[in-house]
Amino acid sequence: MSCSTDRYGTEVLSGAEAESLNQPLRLPFSGKVIKNRFCKSALSENLARSDGQIDNAHLNKLLNVYDSWAQGGFGLIITGNVMVDRTMREMEFNVSVEDERDLGRLKVWAQTVQNHGGALFAQISHPGRQTHAHLTKEPVAPSAVPSPNFHRLMVFNYPRALTVPEIHQTIQRFITTSVVLHKAGFDGVQIHAAHGYLVSQFLNPRTNIRTDKYGGSIENRARFLCEIIQGIRQATPREFSIGVKLNSVDFGRRQSPKGQQQQWNQNTKDAALAAEIKDLDADDEQIERSLDDAVQVSLMLENLGVDFIEISGGSYESWVGGLLDRNEKRINIEQQKLSESTQKREAHFAVFADRISNKLKITKVILTGGFVSAKGMINALNSLSDEESIHSNGQPHIDMIGLGRPACHEPNLPNLIMAGSVTGAVRIPKMLGGFLDDVFVSTGNIHRIANQKEPVWNLSSILLSRNHIANVLLYSKMIWSGIKNSI
Repeated sequence: MSCSTDRYGTEVLSGAEAESLNQPLRLPFSGKVIKNRFCKSALSENLARSDGQIDNAHLNKLLNVYDSWAQGGFGLIITGNVMVDRTMREMEFNVSVEDERDLGRLKVWAQTVQNHGGALFAQISHPGRQTHAHLTKEPVAPSAVPSPNFHRLMVFNYPRALTVPEIHQTIQRFITTSVVLHKAGFDGVQIHAAHGYLVSQFLNPRTNIRTDKYGGSIENRARFLCEIIQGIRQATPREFSIGVKLNSVDFGRRQSPKGQQQQWNQNTKDAALAAEIKDLDADDEQIERSLDDAVQVSLMLENLGVDFIEISGGSYESWVGGLLDRNEKRINIEQQKLSESTQKREAHFAVFADRISNKLKITKVILTGGFVSAKGMINALNSLSDEESIHSNGQPHIDMIGLGRPACHEPNLPNLIMAGSVTGAVRIPKMLGGFLDDVFVSTGNIHRIANQKEPVWNLSSILLSRNHIANVLLYSKMIWSGIKNSI
């Protein structure tokens, strides 16, 4: 763990800079105090049973991982997707919490993090249309708009639109899951409203083309999220914290013509892809409108008592640029266009964060994605002192730094940075593309930690790691199952 390891960054932090990252942060509505400014952002661990439950064997693996992150210095730790419906999961081995059947084990999970002074939040989620074909034959979504099957790693069945009673039932699922997690001693929940999952699909005017009170205007598209928050707030005490993860992507897509509901079937896959590409070619005026929508939603969340908003970027569709098979002689022209447009839009990520943060007066802001150097982290951190309860309106502020993949490779990175021992995260060799790096290297290292092994960083060690090989086999099974079960 020395500075001689190939790392990002060129300078370690000064004592004063390290102290800024080690400064506590009081959450405004719940009153919870986070011990420092490092947030371990959510990552799918895939460590539950295939039915979403956690027996003792699976719990021990989760505890090994979360104990490492808590000991490693993360003040706020957000779990991977905790599904509110075990029949609708993002991945086969996601933890699912529908009732109290795993309450005792959930308590141990929370206590493990809290024993080291950390705060544990569960990221509660529903995948909507983004559930792999082998898991869900008939996915649901705000509207019957399919998720284009850009790549053989991601095969999704065509969704059907939720009825209003089903929307109410899904809202109740989020509330029930939150009540169970509160009983288990979790510090709070983060509602996953990013990365193209169900809540994000409601916010997105391309995937939500409903004509009832849950579609149309930004107020209506945000209604699903707001009713979830209101329900959780009514069912849990004030000290149980609520956060939300928002996307820098989904507010940037134009609505389908006249907002009319479209009927989709197997023959419309090419049309869906063409529409997706058209959406990504938004002009500056459209981007400006999308930023205004994002600000409006953020202010709604502040008014509802949301403690923090984590700003992230990307969805399954925006990661397609990292999914291209480099051995193919011909790259699909639509994929090329999509990748280029995605890169252009992601350049507005910083603008998205600044625009939201300079309008919020109380709610805290976590910025996640791309942080690898210690200096980059401290430069992004521009918050007021803990004693001040209100942000200066008109001043951008980032209150916490969110780390995802770097936490998989080096669970104690916060401690190393605050001690002035390293310049940044370790450099991980690039494999077949951005998304494959994520699922292969990062998840493999999570599973090494789960099995009480050290993470590996160099290419030869990664390729020889049993846990990384096991992940390749797991995803190979997922690909084959998805092809067999797709409609």
